Amino acid sequence: MYELVYMSSGTKFLLEEDIRGLLQKSRQYNLEHNITGILLYIDGDFLQILEGNKNDVYNLFSKIQTDTRHKGIIVVHEGKKVARQFNEWTMGFHSSSYKEITAITGLNDISKNNLQNIGNKKALLLLNTFVKSHSNRIY
Repeated sequence: MYELVYMSSGTKFLLEEDIRGLLQKSRQYNLEHNITGILLYIDGDFLQILEGNKNDVYNLFSKIQTDTRHKGIIVVHEGKKVARQFNEWTMGFHSSSYKEITAITGLNDISKNNLQNIGNKKALLLLNTFVKSHSNRIY
């Protein structure tokens, strides 16, 4: 099992209808390629975990890198993992704000400015903590 975590900034703020279209296409692609993961949309920024076969994850990530809806793509972590963490989601999704994120214990220092300098451990902590505290609000 392979995992890739990246973050980026949106080129424009996505509306709900934009997000619905993105999710519909992405979930179908991920289902067809056995990719799972989660996407957080935080005040116009993206933070996503992709998991699956390494080649499939890389193929998808190469498509993501050419997507004009975002810029400044930074890989914050990648590597092998023992098992899927998000096997129930072809793409779990939650839209949030930095205000909501900083209210979560352990994430009070996350901001738009320091998200671009986030390290592997902090990015994984952010995603894991967020998922645990918001699992009932991820769809």
